[in-house]
Amino acid sequence: MTLELEKLGWIALVIWAISLWATRFSGRSLRTMAASLWLAIVALHVGLH
Repeated sequence: MTLELEKLGWIALVIWAISLWATRFSGRSLRTMAASLWLAIVALHVGLH
C-alpha cells in the first residue's frame, strides 16, 4: 500500500513537473498550475480506486 502510494505520488509529481514546464511557453501560468494540480489530485484519486 505504501509503495503504491509512493508510486502514485511520483506520477503526480511528474504530471505537475510537465505542466510546470509547459507554463513556460504560455502566459497563463497560474491557471495552468492550478489545473495541473487539480489533474494530479484527480490522477491520484483514480489511481487509488
